[in-house]
Amino acid sequence: MTTTEINYKVIIETGESNINANVILCIYGDENTTTNLPLRTTKDGSDAKFDQDSILEFDLRATDVGKITKINIGHDSDDSEQNWFLKSIQIESNDEHYTFTANRWLSKEKDDNKTYIDLTPDGRKTPPSSPVLPKNQATYTITVVTSSEADASTDSGVLMTIFGDKDQTTQFPLSNT
Repeated sequence: MTTTEINYKVIIETGESNINANVILCIYGDENTTTNLPLRTTKDGSDAKFDQDSILEFDLRATDVGKITKINIGHDSDDSEQNWFLKSIQIESNDEHYTFTANRWLSKEKDDNKTYIDLTPDGRKTPPSSPVLPKNQATYTITVVTSSEADASTDSGVLMTIFGDKDQTTQFPLSNT
């Protein structure tokens, strides 16, 4: 089986950050998976620095995975001082646009203490079309009702895992849609 390579335009938005570790991305699709792609050099040829409130753009050449079903992104540092708040990732390939919202820490000290995360595409792709869900996946609508008591709010990222009788989801951030 021969694999075809294509170009991926990747845009990463960072919130707070204190990271100088290697950031690695892997793209999964309905037909194939890329190798781990180190994000070292930006589109303009400069060294990738995931500084606070930065937006970095990368042009990557990798295996054509078909329709993107999920990504795995993170950093390789075990140092507790390496804290990266990943806001979002956008990927364009084969005239399709995917957005992945993280809004969470990749850190040994914050959120779930993990430096890598699996993310699935948000809602619809552009141009509008029905999302193609991989086999054995479903779409859930989640409604959260919070207390009206004083000091009951949070600015922290809220994470969720859904457990079922057949399987469970990977942990994912809750975000307004």
